[in-house]
Amino acid sequence: TVDAALLLRQSMDLYDKLGQEVYTAEEGESDGYQIFKEFVISVRAGSGASPSAATQLCDWVPTACLAVEWTGPPLDDNPLIQGMADPSLALPAAVKKLRREVWESACQAAPSLSKVPRTVVEFAAEPLDNFGAILEEVKEHKTGRSAALQTLGLPKTAVPQDIKAAHRKRIVKLHPDMTADLPEEERKEADAEFKRVQAAYETLGG
Repeated sequence: TVDAALLLRQSMDLYDKLGQEVYTAEEGESDGYQIFKEFVISVRAGSGASPSAATQLCDWVPTACLAVEWTGPPLDDNPLIQGMADPSLALPAAVKKLRREVWESACQAAPSLSKVPRTVVEFAAEPLDNFGAILEEVKEHKTGRSAALQTLGLPKTAVPQDIKAAHRKRIVKLHPDMTADLPEEERKEADAEFKRVQAAYETLGG
């Protein structure tokens, strides 16, 4: 039998080695010409997956990074090789060849996936540069959610019912009708807090 964990470790070592070679070339220590492109491989359950597998992998899940490198002489005067050196051309074959390692990476991150047959899993890849923008968007959303929960005085584990209850409690207390008789400075502070609570509620999907 094939030791998928061993294959994964070997692939990770090679990935690190390629990255170091590119760094060395960028530092001017190599006379060769390099094209180095990184991709994110994602997985999801295919049409033949069981209900359990479909639930765990109902959408694309980023699982591993893949590096494709082309090295050789300068391409400026050779249009034919320029086209052949496009890393995207090698991507489908690389993903197909490395499916065992990619799935092992997914199973190590989420052991419950080991019960899902690799044969019912679909694989796809996209440039790491594109994925970086997605990660930033997710990170911003996560940061905004954390801040919104803090504004409402809720833990990260809060469910929609908790959010609605906390919002209602604060809105009643901070509503302009309830703060109309306060001193001007306190009324302004309450109004500002009222707007923050409303914004937090909207961020959390209210």
